[in-house]
Amino acid sequence: MAQQVLSALQMPWLLSAYGTLAQSVAANRLPAAVLLTGVAGIGKRTLADDLASLLICVQPQTTELGYLRACGQCKSCQLKDAGNHPDYLFLTANDKGTITVDAIRELTRVTAQATHQSGRRVIVIVGAEAMNSNAANALLKTLEEPPAGTFIIMTTAVSSRLLPTIISRCQHYPLSASPEQATDWLQQHQLNVDFNVLTLLQNAPLALQNFIQSEEYSQLQAFSALYARWQQGEKGALNELKELIAQAPVERINWLINWVSAEAKQAPSPLALQLSQFYRNLLNSRVVLSQSGINQVLQVEKVISYGVLVNRE
Repeated sequence: MAQQVLSALQMPWLLSAYGTLAQSVAANRLPAAVLLTGVAGIGKRTLADDLASLLICVQPQTTELGYLRACGQCKSCQLKDAGNHPDYLFLTANDKGTITVDAIRELTRVTAQATHQSGRRVIVIVGAEAMNSNAANALLKTLEEPPAGTFIIMTTAVSSRLLPTIISRCQHYPLSASPEQATDWLQQHQLNVDFNVLTLLQNAPLALQNFIQSEEYSQLQAFSALYARWQQGEKGALNELKELIAQAPVERINWLINWVSAEAKQAPSPLALQLSQFYRNLLNSRVVLSQSGINQVLQVEKVISYGVLVNRE
């Protein structure tokens, strides 16, 4: 099924943030810098794009729900949609995963010029955590004295990697979805997901949608079936789990961490204590697996050996 996402207005978990931002635009009170944070797949880029479109639009309209939004028809909207608006600038990491100081300096150069259309200039920086230190410091200078009519909208899934001075100069909007919101939205798109998968992807509806439609989801379903067999006392299932995880250790160790955590919370003692110890070992193993030069297969075998000690009798 093709993913169809039109706007933040179709994502209930974003409506509150969008409404607040849109009201600020209507009242000419939007701060010069906005920071949208949240896990991958929560819709940060969608919200940033909708806000940018609203700022660029010269004749915004009010929806039936009372939300102000871009008209999509005026010259400014058409130029933005075509990627040709002279006052709309978009920046994200390069092929090396970095936002460089040269890229930020180019933004600064452009913002020093007069605007062309509505009198507003909008800069969207997706994945702002990718800025290196020089780029971050260069942007900080712009944030300290933003040109009149210039708005900077940044998104990040890792706000801890941003300079505190950058965060302090932005209006911060943390985004999240509840399990109910994620489940309802997925069901509207004819997709179903269980609690473990919701937890695994932190209730991020767009990430869940992409994952469910990917080939990796079938591997997760196989993993879930193997884990259920291990729960039922079939010791051989643990070896099969090991083989499945070893195919992509860094990504799939999180599956086991999530499933063990959920089981430990419901298991009777002393099984709960054993699972909690296994969970802690898995967390340590995840740190080791992320390091370079590690034999990942051997590390998976080592951590699974702790699971063998779990007594289900």
